[in-house]
Amino acid sequence: MPPGWDAEGQRGAVVGGVVREQMIKTHTFRGLRYRVSIRDKLAGFAEIPGHEPRTLYVDPTLSPKEFHETAIHEAMHAEDPDACEQVVNRRAKSLSRWLWRLGYRRQTDA
Repeated sequence: MPPGWDAEGQRGAVVGGVVREQMIKTHTFRGLRYRVSIRDKLAGFAEIPGHEPRTLYVDPTLSPKEFHETAIHEAMHAEDPDACEQVVNRRAKSLSRWLWRLGYRRQTDA
């Protein structure tokens, strides 16, 4: 993992090659602020633009790989709300595998 890596809105720190999570509350996609909910028991869901407040949901009880892919999948919906589910699935799986192979992981303070 590159030293000092920190995605926009990711208030995490790299510790031992792993992004240490600090709960983020919002993130901006395409100039639109979304709330981020990692406490809800939806596997993953992105509210469509026009519905306020816009929120991305990711279930914290998913396996690490499923959480990783689901977070990417929902972010892709926020970035391109008109993309069909098939395209979002393919891109999220591909990007998730790539980042996973590079060593990107979610780590919680347990």
